[in-house]
Amino acid sequence: MEREPGVILSAEREARQIGAAVAVCFFLSGATGLIYEVLWTRILGLVFGHTVFAITTVLAAFMAGLGLGSYWFGGIADRQGHPLRLYGVLEIGIGIYALLTPVFFSRAEGVYISLYRYFGLSFSAFSLAQFCLIFLILLLPTTLMGATLPVLSRFFVREIQGLGGQIGRLYALNTFGAVLGTYASGFHLIPLLGVRRTLLLAAVINIGIGILCVVFDQHLRQLGRPLSSSDPPSPVSRCSDSPSLQDMTDGGGWGGIRLAIIGLG
Repeated sequence: MEREPGVILSAEREARQIGAAVAVCFFLSGATGLIYEVLWTRILGLVFGHTVFAITTVLAAFMAGLGLGSYWFGGIADRQGHPLRLYGVLEIGIGIYALLTPVFFSRAEGVYISLYRYFGLSFSAFSLAQFCLIFLILLLPTTLMGATLPVLSRFFVREIQGLGGQIGRLYALNTFGAVLGTYASGFHLIPLLGVRRTLLLAAVINIGIGILCVVFDQHLRQLGRPLSSSDPPSPVSRCSDSPSLQDMTDGGGWGGIRLAIIGLG
């Protein structure tokens, strides 16, 4: 039993719209990542008593986490049948963990102060203890951030041809979001909302992105589900693999992403 052409076209249009929405989510995810970086640097500047130490620790944790996340989850993404759902779970994890970072920083302060008193650490040894503890706290959320690009690439990219362009567009979208997040947090959000409320806002965005992507994954599976196990696969079945970014440019979805970015700016 075959689906009617009108149903197929409607499903493919929905899939392209979902793909455009996911791309906007990835843009926002890039923004929140750099909002966290600015916030953590601000918070840790008070903890370390020196901005240079705070920046060094946060940047080291970010670079290590992004590398580890890309490496570990690159292979997982290739074996994952539902990368969009996995991406949603990653975003939810980032948001929840980010909310807890002030608590973790407070606990870490008690640990390295106890180490200082017990062992009589020198300034260099005390700074190293601070660095190691904060680095480990930030390594998990930054690893989850690093995992988002390979996982979402697996969602969008369906064939080797055009692989570089697809991933390049995704990376650019996320990076432009990071630029917006850096600017917005430093010049607007922190002065207007303060550190805690800005952190809450970024975490809510991440969790919201995650929930949306899990819902999108379920809807795409419904669009691509065969009528029965004996039916031949319909053209809509490729919706379960998601539309590519190139599909969205052909179908007008990329224009929607551009308008969304302009509106966010």
